[in-house]
Amino acid sequence: MKILYRVYLLILFLPSIVAADSISLKELTLYINSIETLEANFEQINNDNSVSTGILLIKKPGKLRMNYEEPNDSVVLVNHGSVTIFDLQSNAPPLNFSLEKTLFRALLFSDLSLEMANMDVYFNSDKAKIILIVKDLENPNIGYMEMAFKDKPIALEQWILVNSMEEKVIVKLTNVFLGGNLKNNLFNTTLELEKIKNNR
Repeated sequence: MKILYRVYLLILFLPSIVAADSISLKELTLYINSIETLEANFEQINNDNSVSTGILLIKKPGKLRMNYEEPNDSVVLVNHGSVTIFDLQSNAPPLNFSLEKTLFRALLFSDLSLEMANMDVYFNSDKAKIILIVKDLENPNIGYMEMAFKDKPIALEQWILVNSMEEKVIVKLTNVFLGGNLKNNLFNTTLELEKIKNNR
């Protein structure tokens, strides 16, 4: 079933802004859809203000890997429409649920369409950010996702997941690298489970 999104484009301005340029919504769409692979370090700030760090890998369409460093020491894999969470400190089986229950799936589309918003994006290169807020109209109870971009050149900086109770998880990206060769086995849940068993 085709996912219906309402996309809001907001701008965060500081008082010192004196001028702003604009880019078209089409340019932002082209940037998002041009991402085939992405590698980055991430810092995740949870709703309780605890902080986790690790490495993020994305391969479109539909693949994501998050390696959490100690003390969290876990792996999140997305592949074949499923999210699997491996707790490397536990002998419990991995947690598995449908990608459809999350909003960060919007990051994994090869052809995300934003034109339905019918808006322009206004920004200042060093005083504002482009903020993209995505809501799933078919599943409004799962909350919404904010994606923040910098300009010149346009680049994804962070995303925020907000659930229906207004609880937030912020993921900030650094050392972003696009276009690398990421092998499919990095996102294979069966291989990951075998590797974990062999290391215990």
